[in-house]
Amino acid sequence: MIKKVVNVLCFFIPWIFIFLVGFYYFSEKNINFINKSRAQDYSQTFINITKLPLLKNDTSNITEYSNDSNNQKKKYNKFFELIGK
Repeated sequence: MIKKVVNVLCFFIPWIFIFLVGFYYFSEKNINFINKSRAQDYSQTFINITKLPLLKNDTSNITEYSNDSNNQKKKYNKFFELIGK
């Protein structure tokens, strides 16, 4: 008898928990709280972003091209030779 009661409780307690969490999550009070919190966070983030300084671009003419790669021998891989055996 006690074993059956324990089994029934073990079955229903997770379902009750899921139902109560879902009921709270989809309630109007929680949805309004989440929307207010997101709006407040967005406005604070936008204010902080507008205070950031702009940095000067100092990346012009930094790439140097060399033609030394044409003179070097190509490295030979033995991978396809191993597969063929």
